[in-house]
Amino acid sequence: MKDDPSLIGYFTVNELHWWGKGGNWGMNEPSKGAVATNLVHDYFELPAHAAGKQRGVRFVEERYGDIDRLNEAWNSEYWEFADLLSVSSYTADTEAFEGDKLDFLRLIGEAYFRTTTKLLRQYDPNHLILGCRMAGASTPEAILETMGPYVDVVSLNFYTRFFPGPWLTRVSELTGKPVLIGEFSICAGRQAGFLNSTNGAQFATVRDQSRRGELYAGFVRDAAALPACVGAHWFALYDYGRDRHGLIGNYGLLSVDDELWESFAAAVTEANRSIG
Repeated sequence: MKDDPSLIGYFTVNELHWWGKGGNWGMNEPSKGAVATNLVHDYFELPAHAAGKQRGVRFVEERYGDIDRLNEAWNSEYWEFADLLSVSSYTADTEAFEGDKLDFLRLIGEAYFRTTTKLLRQYDPNHLILGCRMAGASTPEAILETMGPYVDVVSLNFYTRFFPGPWLTRVSELTGKPVLIGEFSICAGRQAGFLNSTNGAQFATVRDQSRRGELYAGFVRDAAALPACVGAHWFALYDYGRDRHGLIGNYGLLSVDDELWESFAAAVTEANRSIG
């Protein structure tokens, strides 16, 4: 596809959890109490033979060189650096330890973006690299800083009722790149027959189709007004279908039976015409 003039570019992956298993999506702003280095703790918990665990220990050894220097910095009492391979929770409670975790997080991010960009450019030098479609507002700022040199656009997926303008402005400032909403949606619940919803729908559920239209209009108008935002992609054309639990997501302009949500679609039409 490298010579396809209709192609804009590539997303490298969908919704990497840069916040680690101990974190969460965040909504329109970073979650209260979020720990930026949760992902690093996931690396700590890897088994000794795992490449990520070994790289983390090597990072610490390269930084300190001498086990006594490490113990002094971390307020720990390790015998040798190899001790760090056999434990999943480190004895450390100092500012130096927090700084080391943050720098290792930067190393993780830099390795990911450097590798994916190099491979994409190897096979297709002609199209944009649109980032990794981050979920919500919980990607640590350290990751955003490492991302900047490697992507052309920063993509984010948001399932909230209101446009996350302040966070997107911050993302653009940290990366030096424009931002793109890769997915957003606003969903009705019980009124539309949706008693069981996927996670995205649960985060952006409203009372009825008219309210969906009001919030859609506000979202796209705010997106158009933000200089750093180059676009916002609605998810999706059709509602999510039925599973054994029933309907699972009022994401669409049309129902699973191919019927238009008329009041919502009218609001979508009017909103887009007003900003065209």
